[in-house]
Amino acid sequence: MAAELKRAKVLLLTTELGGGGAERIVYELATHLPPERYEVRVACLAPATGVYAGKLRERKVPVTGFGATHLTPWRVRRLARLLREWRPDVLHAHLWHANVVARRAARRAPVRALVTTVHVAERRWRPWRFAADRATLQPGEVVVCVSEGARRFTESRGIAADRLRVVRNGIDVDRFGEARPAGPEVFGLDAGARVVLCAGRLDRQKGQDVLLRAWPKVVGEEPWAHLVLAGEGPTERKLRHLARKLRIRSSVRFAGFQRDPERLFALAEIVVAPSRWEGFGLVAAEAGAASKPVVASRVTGLEEIVLEGETGHLVPPGDAWALSDALRSLLSAPTHARAMGEAGRARAYSLFTVERMVADYAALYEEMLERGSLLDNR
Repeated sequence: MAAELKRAKVLLLTTELGGGGAERIVYELATHLPPERYEVRVACLAPATGVYAGKLRERKVPVTGFGATHLTPWRVRRLARLLREWRPDVLHAHLWHANVVARRAARRAPVRALVTTVHVAERRWRPWRFAADRATLQPGEVVVCVSEGARRFTESRGIAADRLRVVRNGIDVDRFGEARPAGPEVFGLDAGARVVLCAGRLDRQKGQDVLLRAWPKVVGEEPWAHLVLAGEGPTERKLRHLARKLRIRSSVRFAGFQRDPERLFALAEIVVAPSRWEGFGLVAAEAGAASKPVVASRVTGLEEIVLEGETGHLVPPGDAWALSDALRSLLSAPTHARAMGEAGRARAYSLFTVERMVADYAALYEEMLERGSLLDNR
């Protein structure tokens, strides 16, 4: 086919390039797509700053920023101009703002293949977002969902089933599975500390406030337990205040963003993901790769990664009492917890590798390029 005569150009578009999960997926795609077949660039609606902007530049991937995440005509014009100048074969957008901007820009500067990606099963009341998704959907566009639950959610919001594909997120499982643990003294912990790790953006969605409310009961029965919150975000000040209010500050560590999180996973005994909503839940897959049992909310995405009673425990979102009970049950049965971690490792290596994710996306790109898109009228 014609696409075999030259490398296909792929433009990956996202809202920003900070330390979030979707940004990590963009980075993994940009750096793992076969360079002999794909020429990759990354663009973001916000300024091209943040941890993954730097990591992409370290890997010599070109990065362009448009200055803000707002859905203004100016951002659409900026993307359309980039499409006309660079002429990518595939435009692959990630997250809602970028999806809508990509669709609008594709009307002005058509591409051969348009892929948009649903990373979150949004549980907040956002009817305008669902309406915008339906109104801006383009001919020939494929909407990728990062889990089966995200697919069902997206279909329930009015996107036809024949538009949807599932490509589960992937992680570098060897990176987490072979890591040496960080020294506990790095976080001011004693050598005998039993570390419970919660890694992710500090945001109401991620439910760290629920975890803090669960923690007094945990540490009351397991005095050597210490909670490490790894990440940055808008709720950090409120969470620190809550920890002081609950008088648990001595057993809680705010570790900030971790450039090498695998060493922290290796240090942990249990990983907890108390999210109020998700689309996938990278932290649970990473915990599995690191052979750690997971206590997670029973929400879209996480319930497909964590198998109740086999690789960890699932609890109702927002339920601090249930979360506390699940954590205490694993801390009180370390042998059983380690067996769960080993089962999680096998599952991660079977289902959640970055190689599998990249291969699935590459197959989708090739399928769309071979058949040609209704957008292809350049």
